[in-house]
Amino acid sequence: MAVAPKLAWRALTDARELRLWAADAADMELNSGGPVAIRGGVAPRGEILGDIQDVERDTRLAFVWAIDGHRTPVEWIVSSLPQGGWSNVVYTEVTVRQDLGPDDEDSDWTWRTLWSLWLRALRAWCERGETRIAVDSNQEGQVVIERIAIRASAAEIWPYLSEPERVKRWFHEELGPEIRRLEGQRITYQWPEPGMESEVTWSLVCTDENISEVVVQHALPKPSGFPYRVGWKDYLVELSYQGGRPRIAQTIHVDAPPERVWPYLSTREGMESWWSSITEFRPGLGGYVQMQEHGSIESGDIVEWEPNRRMAFLWREADHSLMVDAPLKITILLVPEDGGTRVILYDEGFERLPESILRGYQLGWAIGEELERLAKALA
Repeated sequence: MAVAPKLAWRALTDARELRLWAADAADMELNSGGPVAIRGGVAPRGEILGDIQDVERDTRLAFVWAIDGHRTPVEWIVSSLPQGGWSNVVYTEVTVRQDLGPDDEDSDWTWRTLWSLWLRALRAWCERGETRIAVDSNQEGQVVIERIAIRASAAEIWPYLSEPERVKRWFHEELGPEIRRLEGQRITYQWPEPGMESEVTWSLVCTDENISEVVVQHALPKPSGFPYRVGWKDYLVELSYQGGRPRIAQTIHVDAPPERVWPYLSTREGMESWWSSITEFRPGLGGYVQMQEHGSIESGDIVEWEPNRRMAFLWREADHSLMVDAPLKITILLVPEDGGTRVILYDEGFERLPESILRGYQLGWAIGEELERLAKALA
């Protein structure tokens, strides 16, 4: 994942963040014997309930999960992945290890599917700020229906359902022989799994110019113990990641209400206390921001301004010709949370630019220092 290990660790172990990307309810105390309680959302089998055995802060969490009467050891390991040429930037690898007992009713492949969805949702949250992805575990019967909303137009998503090379980016192989299609709206493939031969239909609905909903429907020929619903949701999350409009996200909880945080966004002095050297700042809708960072001058117009809630401005580098006609957009949201504020920062607009620019900005944002400095300024 293109984030620092400490940010991935926080997403995995902070109950407030878990409720944003992974669960309906979460409780965790990072000490030996402390509880791990994660319910709903993308939690494997609907809930994770256990007792912590060992904690190595920022790197490893070991707990025992009581499943169907037997205790199953689980480890979450957070490792650093240094990025060549960027001595102060590291990405993150998260590994899940689970010791399945001999009496475990679910197969190894089933558990891999359950944890795969968990890890994909974690990456979507850490890198792009995609919020909680729920699996409809109340559905019954042999017809599996799953859906996901994707930040992209229908025209942008359709090739990822219909063109083999783009399908492989998220499904990693061909979906199967095509049976029929309604161009731009629906496509049906044959599901060739031995003993489970059936049809899988993908439908695409554009809810507005920026959001599309993809629905997968799989009519199974017979009941199956394999969690097809979780498996399809797993693939939908990867489809959203590969086909959706890319963005970079950072988030942090601060122990201050939005009214106290807002001056740190809406004034030159406040912005300088945690971001960059601000060379010009005209607040309000239609205003202007100019800053100097790492020897580069960046500037843009303020295009959204809701006091105590959000601000957004366009983002150009004066000396970067590739971005002259395609500015990025920075959005900062303030959301009340547990007596304080959830601060969320989005950097988006990369779909109009070469992938190398996204890579460069990912490296720059991965450290996560900006919002850490904001939290310190508010302390």
